[in-house]
Amino acid sequence: MINIKRQRQVSAVLVPIVMLVAVLVMAGCRGHQGWQFVSLVVALLLVDQVRPGRYLNHLVVHWLKHQ
Repeated sequence: MINIKRQRQVSAVLVPIVMLVAVLVMAGCRGHQGWQFVSLVVALLLVDQVRPGRYLNHLVVHWLKHQ
């Protein structure tokens, strides 16, 4: 069983990183509203998945555990 404290620590690091990458991608798509929208939707899905108890968070914690 994965410790919820560890998941929260991973989430506290991953959420700002995902948001920063999303802002940079949206800035790179300047002038293309459709691609900005797609990148925003993907970023929101990724932020949801890095919350504690979600699949992407679980994978990162599992990967760090075996390092």
